[in-house]
Amino acid sequence: MPFTVRFTQLDGAQRDVYRLSVLSAAAATALLISPVAYHRWVFRRHRKDKLLRMANVEALVGLGMEAFSLSCAIALIFSFVGSSWIFSILVGVAIAGFMVLWFALPLFDRISTDR
Repeated sequence: MPFTVRFTQLDGAQRDVYRLSVLSAAAATALLISPVAYHRWVFRRHRKDKLLRMANVEALVGLGMEAFSLSCAIALIFSFVGSSWIFSILVGVAIAGFMVLWFALPLFDRISTDR
């Protein structure tokens, strides 16, 4: 987007949302791929427990960053093309969908099966 002519039409807040979206996408990529690299470096060194704990935390944080990045991108697109109240609701539904499907549902399942 910054390489298009229309990027100059974004206001300061929209540019900040764009920056947040790109940075959080980069963080999500790093966090979600990191366990693979770590595994390659410590393969056959009996560090599986540490790898699994670290990979779990990185995956959860990476999913959060991915949800944040996609939410920023959706909000930016609709703020730029102009949105009516219906599209504002749809943006909220998309963001809520990430939270429910990626976090609330698995957490609920974990809590209910731990009892």
